[in-house]
Amino acid sequence: MSYDDGLRIERYESDNHIVALAAGRSIAWATATKGGPALGWVWRYDLREGPGSSREW
Repeated sequence: MSYDDGLRIERYESDNHIVALAAGRSIAWATATKGGPALGWVWRYDLREGPGSSREW
């Protein structure tokens, strides 16, 4: 990946640690530096049925 702050472009690598998984319902992961512990940010998606939704995972 790369990060652009407007002055320079830096390349970096990261790891993702799965912290929650309920098949077809939710997934959450915490980001980390490559090979390091989770940094405290958690990204999560909770899925629900709605118009045009699919049960495929």
